[in-house]
Amino acid sequence: MSIINKLLRLFTGNKQPQSAAAPDPAVPGMPFSWSRSNDEETRAMELRIKAWLVACLRRQGPMPFSWESGSDEAFLSFSEPAGADQQYFYDLEDYLIRKLDIPSAGEFAMNGNGTVRITGNTVKVQYSSVLRELIDYDEVNEKEVYGAEEQDSGELVLFTI
Repeated sequence: MSIINKLLRLFTGNKQPQSAAAPDPAVPGMPFSWSRSNDEETRAMELRIKAWLVACLRRQGPMPFSWESGSDEAFLSFSEPAGADQQYFYDLEDYLIRKLDIPSAGEFAMNGNGTVRITGNTVKVQYSSVLRELIDYDEVNEKEVYGAEEQDSGELVLFTI
């Protein structure tokens, strides 16, 4: 094994073999800049919707929602009251997609639902989802063929009040 490591070091210049769990960044000193950028955007969204969401939850109680994602799209649905400011709901949709890490790219279908609520001095989301991977397409019946289902559920603290 040490001969292989020596050859790898000779050709790649690496002193240590890379771990799959923590690969070296493509640009030294800039590890996962896309992740930092995503986190910053999520925090900015949180600041935009925080006061509005807390006011809505105090006025109307828990806010149920559902989602569908897959085939390069993700949509959340809320039962919005008449006259609601749509821009806040668009921001809330994007915020929850990021916080719950709802995937939108790939060959799969995911359906889920959840409820945003105030518990003590925190705003939490309780959720459950079912993910099905697309494994084939039946051209005779013109239907997608899915593999086994993967279920997930939990509760996540969005922010403190």
